[in-house]
Amino acid sequence: MGKCKRTLIWLGVGCGAQPQIDLSNYDNVILVDARNDCFEHLANHFSHENIAFNSVAIGEHTEKSQQLFTIYSIEEFSSLSTAKELCSLFPGLKEQKCISVDVVSATSFINKLKLPKASSDLILDIPDKAFGVIEDLIESGHIKAFQTIIVLGSEFELYEGMAPIALIRELLEQQFFELVSVDNSDPDIPYFTFSFSAKRYEINQLQSKLEQTNAELDSMREQLREATKEIQLNKQYFEKNELILRDKYESDKALLISEKSVLERNLEVLNERLNFCSELNQKLEKELTIQVKESGKLLDLLKKTPLDLKDAQLFFTDLQKSQIENGVKLATKCFKAKDQLALLEKISSILTDKNTSQLSKFAFCCKASQLFSKRNDELMAVHFINTATRYVDSGDNGQLNFELAQRSILLKKWDLAVDFSVVAMSKFLSNREYDGEHYLHAFTEIRRASKKRQQHGHDLLIEYINSNKSGTFQQKKQKTFVEIGTTREDIPGQGSTIQLATLCHELGIQFITVDMDPNNTQLATITMTSESLSGKAINQKGEDFLAEYDGQLDFVFLDAYDFDHGNHSELRQARYKKYLGHRIDEKECHVMHLKCAESLIGILSQNGVVCIDDTWRDEDGNWTAKGTLAVPFLLERGFEIIDERNRAVLLKRL
Repeated sequence: MGKCKRTLIWLGVGCGAQPQIDLSNYDNVILVDARNDCFEHLANHFSHENIAFNSVAIGEHTEKSQQLFTIYSIEEFSSLSTAKELCSLFPGLKEQKCISVDVVSATSFINKLKLPKASSDLILDIPDKAFGVIEDLIESGHIKAFQTIIVLGSEFELYEGMAPIALIRELLEQQFFELVSVDNSDPDIPYFTFSFSAKRYEINQLQSKLEQTNAELDSMREQLREATKEIQLNKQYFEKNELILRDKYESDKALLISEKSVLERNLEVLNERLNFCSELNQKLEKELTIQVKESGKLLDLLKKTPLDLKDAQLFFTDLQKSQIENGVKLATKCFKAKDQLALLEKISSILTDKNTSQLSKFAFCCKASQLFSKRNDELMAVHFINTATRYVDSGDNGQLNFELAQRSILLKKWDLAVDFSVVAMSKFLSNREYDGEHYLHAFTEIRRASKKRQQHGHDLLIEYINSNKSGTFQQKKQKTFVEIGTTREDIPGQGSTIQLATLCHELGIQFITVDMDPNNTQLATITMTSESLSGKAINQKGEDFLAEYDGQLDFVFLDAYDFDHGNHSELRQARYKKYLGHRIDEKECHVMHLKCAESLIGILSQNGVVCIDDTWRDEDGNWTAKGTLAVPFLLERGFEIIDERNRAVLLKRL
């Protein structure tokens, strides 16, 4: 490291006659005075390769301004202040003129120089402002840049408001400067030289540390005294209670031996029961294997059964046949309408019509599924198969579920076909005095794990809330759950809206689902009303709803704008164009979910959680699909990933 360069700063240099300074000791010299006419003389008087002249007056605690500077008959006494006792010392001293000069504070002037610590010397040849300038330097911390400070001062008030040298000395000594010499060339106005004492500074630091250490020792002594008292009290307590504790130990020991014996007996009983359950489970597995084979035979039979309900009218009354034909006609008419963009609204109006029978609605959904399948819209075809289950009467003998199983086979939805077949079989068995409910329950348990694997991101939230009930709901304030992106299709693994609304209703959480498509909002309202759920459905763009929301949220499920996987139906693309003005766009998907994440920063509660569906990492570890921008944004702002599966990610605000 190179040697630190030394700098001399001379404020109020005048003609530079006093004090006598060897400029060769400095790498840089900065001369400052309010009078321009001084600098020509100074340039001739001083020879230094790195000398700088600054025409400005130095004030105290002031911003840059214009002030009057008084030129006296003895020019070296010219100043910003009015002469007072100086006139007594020099009776011939007269004001000659006043000039307007630029005035800056010492802090602002020295700050621009970027001086290293203890690298410079300072001459204050401005006795009227010396005290204020030093105060200014102490307050700003720039006093640390100086090793030596030379002050032109006096014990008299030479100028109005001028501090005596005693106050200046006291101020500098507080900053560890010592008076090392006095230049009495002019005994009335001498120069006082102060030098920074590193030893005094170190002693002061050591004294401070010593005082702090003594204070800590006093505190520790007090803690020791208190601890000693507590030990004595505890000793007395244990001595007093020793016999009682010994008796209790013996009593507890005897009790534990007795309980151990009981537990060993209970363990034997449990092992016997486990063996029994194991044998029973093996029997049930054999029984279920037989039932599955029987279901396979039934599915083979279903493949040979007629496609349309009208071909199975042997099992229906005349009224039921009429209702089935009505449902098929309504569906056919809907799909032949010119305005196909309004198809979903027309379907909703029929399914909500109180004058249309349940069986007509069932037949309508079956026909709608068939017609959507012809359009290669698989999601909607499956959706209406599942929707049809809402219109199956509780007294059905299994016939309608067999119909749904057959249609699921034609859609190659094998799991769905088996589900409907088992439901139909359970009803068939129940009608013949067999235990159909037991049969259905066993199958449901077998299917539980595979169905869970199909679930999307909402399953992460449901599992999180259920596993944190005790901690989450200790506060009296009601929690709020918002779903951005209402369920469109009732297909396996989805259907988040009704599942989340049910959970929130059971736990007393306020539930709100938001979607840009009014048909989705209407269907959610109808479904929640029919299920007597307390949720609320709102038709609005999700990012707009969150940006305008005035309140606090605790749980958020982001599953709105679709990412572009290239297989979206024309119907879905048309809905986007109608309500958003354009077809599905991958970048718009990323931006929409980012906007939602940005709004959550201001409204999601502490420890609140947000799940982003259809989001995963690619081979390089980068986030993709809906959470491409939103997930990195939340992680950068202190969110933590607490679960990541089912192509979804669950984050918690810390």
